Amino acid sequence: MESLSTAAQLFLDVGDGSQAAWCKCAAGDIHRRLSKYDQAETLLNEAQNMYQKLGNDLGGALCRLILGDLMRMKHDFCAAIDHFFAARQTFIAVSETFQASQCTRLLGLVSSIRPIWNLQKLN
Repeated sequence: MESLSTAAQLFLDVGDGSQAAWCKCAAGDIHRRLSKYDQAETLLNEAQNMYQKLGNDLGGALCRLILGDLMRMKHDFCAAIDHFFAARQTFIAVSETFQASQCTRLLGLVSSIRPIWNLQKLN
């Protein structure tokens, strides 16, 4: 993880924001897989903002897809739906049909879980 942070800083120092954003996104994904949700969310949001500033819609959408999965894991289903929907719209716009279909599948999954989760919280 430290290597990715160092690499991100080195890429920023030489003016390669795209590679720096990729490093932050990769580090965020690793933190998500290790259940370090707060660190993952911070890194993924930073990466998404970097991609947005660079005009890299695809990179930003990939971050949104991972953020959606992170929110699903945190049981923040409304935020997950927002991220999946935004990522899906971008993937459709750039003709990434496989990624768009992944978002559609995840939207269906989260939409079906959310009512059950809300009922369980009431009991």
